[in-house]
Amino acid sequence: PTLQSNFGASILLEHWQLGSSTAMSYIVWDGADGDPTSLDPTGLGGVDLTDGGTLTGIRLRVQLNDLPAPLTLSAYTDGSNWSSATILLPGGIPPATVLFIPYLDFIPQAGTGADFTNIGALSLFIDGSNTPSLDVQLDLIAASNPVPEPGTMALAALGVCLLGGAGRFRRRKVA
Repeated sequence: PTLQSNFGASILLEHWQLGSSTAMSYIVWDGADGDPTSLDPTGLGGVDLTDGGTLTGIRLRVQLNDLPAPLTLSAYTDGSNWSSATILLPGGIPPATVLFIPYLDFIPQAGTGADFTNIGALSLFIDGSNTPSLDVQLDLIAASNPVPEPGTMALAALGVCLLGGAGRFRRRKVA
């Protein structure tokens, strides 16, 4: 199994399991403590992932995910207050798909849970221990708002056009 982070190209994170191998990947963002073996729950110094209340969750863009497998994101305010959210990577991707995990879906694991206006560390866990030959590529992990699906955007545009047409029809009828 391999894990790569490629910050200079289009793929941010790759988790590959060769043949029938199984593996797990654990990635931690906890500041520059220089210790990759332990999580510093306050290492980021209190980052506001909500950007002053304007962002509501974490968006992941998955470029490749050949088999269903769980992915867990954990957010830490400190060692006594943290939350996590687990999603099932759907498998069968490409084409690229966007997954959105609202902050409200994070379940407190200790204390009152994470305060997303005061994040000290984040972790991402890809569990391929029960999924031989799992391959995953992520090209975006970001604090965000939900991105409307193309179908939703098309329906909204149609609704605006219909409302505009109805108003125009009423004005003609009155004149």
